Amino acid sequence: MTQLARDFLINKFEQYEKNGSWDNIYQRLLAKSNRQERSLKLTCKAARSIQNARKNRYRDAAPWDHSRIHLHDVPEDESDYINASYVTVPGTERRYILSQGPLENTCHAFWLMCWQVESPGIIMLNKIIEKGHLKCAEYYPSFGGERELEFDPFRVSVVDEQERDNYIIRRIKLRKIATGEEREVYHMQYTEWPDFGCPQSTEHFLELLDDCRRRGILSRTNDDSPPIVHCSAGIGRTGTFIVCDSILHMVESGRDLDVDPEALIVELRKSRMGLIQTAQQLRFCWKAIVDRLKALKEARKQNTDESDDVKEATEQSDTPATVDSVRTAVSFNESNS
Repeated sequence: MTQLARDFLINKFEQYEKNGSWDNIYQRLLAKSNRQERSLKLTCKAARSIQNARKNRYRDAAPWDHSRIHLHDVPEDESDYINASYVTVPGTERRYILSQGPLENTCHAFWLMCWQVESPGIIMLNKIIEKGHLKCAEYYPSFGGERELEFDPFRVSVVDEQERDNYIIRRIKLRKIATGEEREVYHMQYTEWPDFGCPQSTEHFLELLDDCRRRGILSRTNDDSPPIVHCSAGIGRTGTFIVCDSILHMVESGRDLDVDPEALIVELRKSRMGLIQTAQQLRFCWKAIVDRLKALKEARKQNTDESDDVKEATEQSDTPATVDSVRTAVSFNESNS
């Protein structure tokens, strides 16, 4: 981790907090994104077509034509369209597929996409129903209830489910009906995030991110298959998650990369429109980054102090000392990311 990048992110966040700048910063980000969209002449003709319009949950959350997922092996009477986008973070190994939450008529397409790209896992940042509104179709069966659902050409079952305080870990088996071929994918569902709002604390959000990294869901090389990340629209909470993960990955890699979250958001909006929908989500994203960097800084300081104590004790004793008891206070490093 470069101290320069860490200090830049922490100092910038504290400056914005002190000045109450988040609304202004977000409006500036929107203006840059709009200029970029016009300059690059980004289009979403496939999403707006009569054939595909019913496959979109919201009219203002659609994939750009140049970065949308093209489904393979679809029936002749269907198009290759799904509301999902490839997103690659420049200069890193991080790649994602960002998707809207499946509709009743797109669940089969969602699982076809998962199979096609050989995704290791799905990160779901919403509940099925929020504040009485349906935010996502039930595209997987409940564990302990209906054990299998069929979305032609697949059968979907939940093999295992573990509940944490604020997220659920599932292992889902995907089986091709015609051939019997099977694959398993992780399904990580975060249950604390309100629509358009933000969690009260970054703690559980970062725990989810850590868990996704430990399980190898997030890409670590250019050859790794990407995870599928979705909320309801696939732009707000979804954008917050990938920007936070990407910036932390950049800082920890130690490479000479631009670690400015604002610049990264504008860059990633070339691949999917509207990433991070509110000033509140922008602040939460930046705060999660800063909270993790501060924790890592404190852990390193603590380890340095403990090592110094061991060294001093060794120098004052005839018996060699060990540092086996010295452990990192935050279990998060790039070998797990």
